[in-house]
Amino acid sequence: IAKHWDVFGEYLAADALEVEPFGVFDRAGSIKGVQGFDFSKSSLSDWKTVKIDDDAAIVTYVAHFPGQKSDTEYHTTVWANRNGKWSAVLHHGTPKAAQTPAPAKSAKK
Repeated sequence: IAKHWDVFGEYLAADALEVEPFGVFDRAGSIKGVQGFDFSKSSLSDWKTVKIDDDAAIVTYVAHFPGQKSDTEYHTTVWANRNGKWSAVLHHGTPKAAQTPAPAKSAKK
């Protein structure tokens, strides 16, 4: 399957930033980052949109990556309409925290 990274890049603003637990990336860094990832088994769900005004919105969703160390991530993207074109200007991804077991209840004596 051909990879169309140029199409992905067209959705990113020239001054786009991506913030991930492992670093902060500019547009070129974001494009390079997705080139090394296999999205074939990934899925996105739980979409929510908050409209800021006619030219800006925040979109959140949950990304599922079966087989990855962190198989669930929470993503947020700020979209802006600049000169009639909607582009992602800021993206943030956060892995789902590992669930820790609840502390054991102490037995009363």
